[in-house]
Amino acid sequence: MKEKEDDYIKEKYLESLVEENNNSLFYKLIPGIIILFYFVFSDSILRNNIDAVYTRIVPIILAIFLLLHYLFNRKKYMLFRLRLYHVFLASLPIMMYWKCIVHINEGLASAVSGTILVFFIVSLDIKTNKINTLIIYFIPFIIFLFLFFPLIETKEQVITVANILPIVIIGYIVNRLQNKLRFNSFKANYLLFYENQRAEQLYEEVCANNESLIAQKEEIVQQHNKITQINEKLEYTNSQIHESILYAYQIQRILLPNDAFIKKYFSDFFIFYAPRDIVSGDFYWFEKIDKTIYIAAVDCTGHGVPAAFLSILGSSILYRAVHESKLQEPADIIRFLGNELQMLFSRNMHNENIIKDGMDLVLCAFDEETKNLKYAGVNSSFLVCSNDTLQEYTTTKIDIRNVSNETIKQDSIQLHPGDIIYLFSDGYKDQFGGQNNKKYLKRNFYKTLYSIKDAAGHIQQKKLEIDFNVWKNNNEQTDDVLVIGFRT
Repeated sequence: MKEKEDDYIKEKYLESLVEENNNSLFYKLIPGIIILFYFVFSDSILRNNIDAVYTRIVPIILAIFLLLHYLFNRKKYMLFRLRLYHVFLASLPIMMYWKCIVHINEGLASAVSGTILVFFIVSLDIKTNKINTLIIYFIPFIIFLFLFFPLIETKEQVITVANILPIVIIGYIVNRLQNKLRFNSFKANYLLFYENQRAEQLYEEVCANNESLIAQKEEIVQQHNKITQINEKLEYTNSQIHESILYAYQIQRILLPNDAFIKKYFSDFFIFYAPRDIVSGDFYWFEKIDKTIYIAAVDCTGHGVPAAFLSILGSSILYRAVHESKLQEPADIIRFLGNELQMLFSRNMHNENIIKDGMDLVLCAFDEETKNLKYAGVNSSFLVCSNDTLQEYTTTKIDIRNVSNETIKQDSIQLHPGDIIYLFSDGYKDQFGGQNNKKYLKRNFYKTLYSIKDAAGHIQQKKLEIDFNVWKNNNEQTDDVLVIGFRT
């Protein structure tokens, strides 16, 4: 990874050299061409030294070619122009080597040429790799020896040639150090530039993320405010509904017969009444007409508020049946209840909107003097415990809204003092619970009633409540619960 990074930086470095050379080539070549032409003029006109003029030809040609190439192809072939510029630089030492030989016996001219040679060797603008630099510095010297060694005749010429080699070596070393420093500086600047770019990119990403987070936060705050407002409205609405249900519960409790009224006629009785919700769809009804006591246990379809409304409606219809219509037989009272419900539910409604709710009930008519119990009902049963025997009595299986076209079974039972009658809805036996989370079932319910039959009414009520809660445990209550017991 490190090597790939260095190679990539070297490529970028070379690109920068090409660009730098392309931008400054014009200003480098013009002074060089002027100086070269001055040398040619000096050697040919002033000194009449044609051999010296020959040393200027190669650099002059290269300089002119470079200048023309630059002027007409400034944005093209820049790498080629850089290589050609290096060749031009390499031709300068050759020229100077030759000049030293030509002017070896000219005294001051030799000293000046030597100084210029040192200047060129040390300060050549060679920005390239090690191999190219080596070629540019030492190849001209080798060519110089190959071309001019046969021309060396005097000891002074040998010394001059020998002095050139250390100058070339020093120039190469100085140039490599310059290039090393220049490359390291470029690398550091490039890495810094890259890191700055990366930092700017990360900063932009962070800013974008921050803006996104701020927008999300604002949206969350808005949603939170909306949810808070909705929750406040819901809490207010729930509070209103809860208060309304509590008021409905109070109305429902007022319509149910109180214990003091029932106690006038049955000294030993109990009512276990446990709505699933605040209001209940189960209700019990009690009326005294002359010497007949009417008792009913009614289970309206469903539970909660809808069933509670139905229970209030049912209680009102039963009251009208015995007080306004003067009905006395349980079967007639139930038929009246069914017809009234059917008429009310189907009035001014299309067939698809007819309410299909109903009631299951047992209605008993108990004669205080004869101890005779008449009964009728719909989809319900009740129990009579007499002579230590628990007997179940069933009723007609029919939809209460269709009683006008069906016969409702009515029967009677002759009771004895001490007998106990149990009326109930299906909420107790249908409750889920126990170890296996199953229904309590009818047989277990009957066993429980039989086991407590001899206890006083309030004790039976307490026992039923405790057993029910133990069985239910942490489960939700399945349905409204109603169990009535009274002893003759």
